[in-house]
Amino acid sequence: MSRLYRLIVLYLVVALVVFLGILYYVQELYPRLPQEFGGVRPRCVYLDVTQAQLSEEMRIALLTPNAAQSTQPVIRSIRVDELYVNDSGVIIRANNQVHEITKDVIVSKTTCD
Repeated sequence: MSRLYRLIVLYLVVALVVFLGILYYVQELYPRLPQEFGGVRPRCVYLDVTQAQLSEEMRIALLTPNAAQSTQPVIRSIRVDELYVNDSGVIIRANNQVHEITKDVIVSKTTCD
């Protein structure tokens, strides 16, 4: 019986160590990995966007009040977090709201750093 008890305790300890390792990775390491390495850490960027292709809601979310009133065709956005990039668009976070912008609206991106 004591041998069976030791095996059960050993399996429980190994399972606990594996669980704590996965939990540590998910909570601490994965959010800090840059997107280039498959992580989710957002990158700080400024977007140069075509103002004519933005809806009024997106203008309010992405542009400063002075820039939204400008007549220039391409306007620089406020500082946003680039969360995800794919072939069709970019998912960003601005003012604690998440937005998706198609790539044809974005003229260029400049990193904050």
